Amino acid sequence: MATADRVVFLTYGEAAVRDRRLAALVGELRLPVAVFPRAHAVVRWRVETTRHGLVYTGAPGHLTAGDIIRVTPDRRGDLAERTVRVLKEAQRRSLTPGKLDDYLQGAVGVRVPPARWR
Repeated sequence: MATADRVVFLTYGEAAVRDRRLAALVGELRLPVAVFPRAHAVVRWRVETTRHGLVYTGAPGHLTAGDIIRVTPDRRGDLAERTVRVLKEAQRRSLTPGKLDDYLQGAVGVRVPPARWR
């Protein structure tokens, strides 16, 4: 997503709402995140987490301002660990998590439902 702000956007599938470790991390760090239910949201991810690290679609091969990151669980379902890795990489690039909802509303008038933690 085009923006001059030094932000990246953390997005998750609906498995995130059941992940207590992730909920604790999000609460502790007050992370702005977006949770998308099964295939009802059309989001263009440029970055995705894998067991080997971050995978980028297109150039450049590193995080940039405006990147939408799809954080996926590993085999153990550990979203918190992968989130920490993303946050460390973002920090190395002087980027901070932004609230995707704010940027989407301003860009196209779309409202993204907030994450609901159990």
